[in-house]
Amino acid sequence: AVCSPPVFGRQYYGRRKEMAQLLEVSTRLEAICEMKLFQTQSIRTEAFFVSGKGGSGKSHLVNKCGDFLSTQGWLVVGEKFERGHQHNSQDIVCSLFEKIVKKLVKLKAGSQQDSEYSQRAANALSESLDAARLCSLVEYLPSIRDLISDAEFDANPSNFI
Repeated sequence: AVCSPPVFGRQYYGRRKEMAQLLEVSTRLEAICEMKLFQTQSIRTEAFFVSGKGGSGKSHLVNKCGDFLSTQGWLVVGEKFERGHQHNSQDIVCSLFEKIVKKLVKLKAGSQQDSEYSQRAANALSESLDAARLCSLVEYLPSIRDLISDAEFDANPSNFI
């Protein structure tokens, strides 16, 4: 058995099953959104844990799928775990969400469609949380300050003492 999939130039060989699984989730989620099923039924969150020996193509697989999905309008983030390192779950989750927020901030300066998407995300967040909770969230996700206008944070200044 081959331990690591060979990569020649830009062509990627091996891990086709895992790549198909990752891309199948995006296809299924797009269908759910197009049919607006998320309005009538709960949608489960999906995450992938890619494992394998060093040099077996894990990062390459995730990067290839992520690059493709990014071209399709997906916001893709990931986190790499170091062997033998103690990982704090809160830090990992906050890091992933901070990466998403930073991507939303970058979209503000993009095309009109990207800018509108970023604004809808900012509006949804500010409508879901009052100013005090937004300020609390900024402690964990500082880029929210760049996504949401200062007016949202100033809505109730007495909460910030």
